[in-house]
Amino acid sequence: MWSLVIAKDLFSKFDDANLLAPAVAGRYRDTVLAPGGSKPAGGLISDFLGRPFDFKAWEAWLNRDK
Repeated sequence: MWSLVIAKDLFSKFDDANLLAPAVAGRYRDTVLAPGGSKPAGGLISDFLGRPFDFKAWEAWLNRDK
């Protein structure tokens, strides 16, 4: 379940209309993918989001069609 919470939070930073927008995609590559296992996963996520991950995006996804 944690992976879904984190994935939804990460995805919230991307533009639904343009998932390959260079600015966000590049920041994801540079802050999450490039460092890889050199840093704890929570740190990589925080670096990309600019904050610790939270449940807001997951909660919005959960309640989307209500």
